[in-house]
Amino acid sequence: MKSIKFIFTALVAVLFFTNNVKAQKNNAEKIVGNWYTENKEYTIQIYTIVDKFYGRIMGFKSVTEQKDKMSKMDKHNSDPNMKNRPLMGNIVLNDAVFNGKDKWEGGTYYDATTGKTTACTLSMEPNNKIKIQWAGIDKPSYWTKAK
Repeated sequence: MKSIKFIFTALVAVLFFTNNVKAQKNNAEKIVGNWYTENKEYTIQIYTIVDKFYGRIMGFKSVTEQKDKMSKMDKHNSDPNMKNRPLMGNIVLNDAVFNGKDKWEGGTYYDATTGKTTACTLSMEPNNKIKIQWAGIDKPSYWTKAK
């Protein structure tokens, strides 16, 4: 009888743990998808690789033709060797990790308009928005979910 209780207790614990892990994963992946930057200059695709979150430029404001998308270069990059690389597909968000509650932390963001990389924290806001807080900058940025 004790072994049945033990097995039942162990099974309940495993189910609880599994559901908790699934809930955290679902919360973590809320930011996965395409997002417009605050000024809608860029469309950023956020994706995950092994529990880290990344973002890459997938589109530009009012640019529809592929040749025009590929003609935008990383001209503000401080590395002279990078100034001639296309911005399209460029990874701008790196290594953000979900904290298990409500934020993605420890990541960096490369701002293609200034050529600077800074630490950042992301959090979900109401109305399908992401709040991005930059290290050393008081004013956050808000991205909206792309349709």
